[in-house]
Amino acid sequence: MRGEFYRSLGLEPSGPKSNRTSLAVLDYHPKARRLIVVDIESRIQGFEEVSADESLLESVQAATSSAEKMTGIGVHGPLSLPPALAGVGEKPGAKPANQEQIEWLETAWQKCLPRPKPFVSYLQRPCEVWLRYQTQEKFAIPEALGANSAPITARMQFLGPKLPEPLHEVFPKATFSRICHSLNMSKAIQRDYLDVEKGLRTRELFFESLSAKLPQLFIYDKDLETMILNISAFNAFLNGFMQHLVYKNQFEQAPKNFPQKASWIYIPRRTIKWDDVF
Repeated sequence: MRGEFYRSLGLEPSGPKSNRTSLAVLDYHPKARRLIVVDIESRIQGFEEVSADESLLESVQAATSSAEKMTGIGVHGPLSLPPALAGVGEKPGAKPANQEQIEWLETAWQKCLPRPKPFVSYLQRPCEVWLRYQTQEKFAIPEALGANSAPITARMQFLGPKLPEPLHEVFPKATFSRICHSLNMSKAIQRDYLDVEKGLRTRELFFESLSAKLPQLFIYDKDLETMILNISAFNAFLNGFMQHLVYKNQFEQAPKNFPQKASWIYIPRRTIKWDDVF
């Protein structure tokens, strides 16, 4: 398809020793009002003398260098550290650099009913607390330095400065949930897409419904099969789609009382204006 296009990338990173990292490339053609999934690269890993990080950076570089214009990269992984860690290495007794965020966490905890375990400012970030406790859906997002997320958090602190900007942290479960809600998809699709037994057929049904409701979206058969079979590739697609929604200003804004310097996790509006997306 000829004409000007805008490229969005979706990155689903795994731990550095895993082969589950995936990258999605989506091109938006404004004149044709089409969004095309150009490529889904799954199982990005190191080989011989090339590390997994080098391999990933090469894939990102190849995707960005061939683009006319970039909207950015949607990354499923913490791009910032919990607020208390910003002061590590400072003089004892100094006021924490992110005191506003630390105080916000304390206030948010006090307002929770029922009250969970106290929030920990060196493990949790305000954006995670907001997603888990203050959104209508109460999304079950892991802590940035929780047992499962810590290796990915460490990897993204290393890789983040090497990736082309802008970078936007996203959460594919929330993206999926709100796309389904906005398009009135069945609750069975929202419930079962990660299920071990029902997941494959459910993801297939999701794309069938998505194609019917959003004919402006085009996906090649080979990439469609990859996304149905590989949950990491599926998430990479959601991350790239969310990056396009960020470009189109179809994301939920931070609440008024949210700390100004705190990082944000981008999720769709509950009601997406689809005419504005394409």
